[in-house]
Amino acid sequence: MKLSTNKDYQIDASTLECLDASIFEIISKGVTSEYDLIKALQAEPYQLFSSKSLAKTLTLFHTHFFVFNSLFRLKQQGEATGEFSLHIEASAIKLYPENTKINDSRHENLAKYYLDWKNIEASQEQVELLISSFWVEYDRYNNLVTINASNETRKKTPLIK
Repeated sequence: MKLSTNKDYQIDASTLECLDASIFEIISKGVTSEYDLIKALQAEPYQLFSSKSLAKTLTLFHTHFFVFNSLFRLKQQGEATGEFSLHIEASAIKLYPENTKINDSRHENLAKYYLDWKNIEASQEQVELLISSFWVEYDRYNNLVTINASNETRKKTPLIK
């Protein structure tokens, strides 16, 4: 059962359950990135995404959307039952046992976005705009981190040796 990322995709409950179970199994083994998670979902025994699912902008977006939709649904499920919590970032997805409180209020809008299936229908142009805005924010964040790191380095460098 592969998740189709073309315009005529059909997503049924059993496919989503399979995706959720597969993702939960993978993240239960430890912290992973979105990229590593998708690669695992492409490989045996899962094979939920084709090897081309990251090849084009629109299919990359659909693949990303499926994964983040599943992660946010799993997060809701874990919090509702008190069995687990999820920290969700593209670079680090981490499962916490029981209902560990995670301060991620900044992700509320992301959760709303990924839980709304209408958003998967974004056009090529909309996706390119989303990706472009992501890289602008990413560069802005990295510049702030670099500035803070260089300030820390300056503070730690002795003036007289």
